[in-house]
Amino acid sequence: MAEQFYTVAEAKQILRESDLVHTATTVIAAHTLVEACEHDPDVTFEDMLRCLDYRGTIATVGARCLYVRTGRDGLGWKPGAPDGKTYVTDRADWERYLHEHFPKTVA
Repeated sequence: MAEQFYTVAEAKQILRESDLVHTATTVIAAHTLVEACEHDPDVTFEDMLRCLDYRGTIATVGARCLYVRTGRDGLGWKPGAPDGKTYVTDRADWERYLHEHFPKTVA
């Protein structure tokens, strides 16, 4: 595993408090979450969905967290999206998916 610059708690706080601006700090915070998402229950679906609000690189990282945690489309850690499509990074799409497949874990 790569060395983390932030704890999960610090990364979550950075992403919650940022104005949805891509900076080195927010990108590293998002990558901290993806490193921990598979094994750390402190990384919640809401944290992953917050990453989608950023769009771009951070949204892709958040989507990867969601794919790993949910197993959606059988992706997990597999490289690339299926059939050359891009990862789903739309928050509303993920909220629908989570409500359908994980109804007790999202608000």
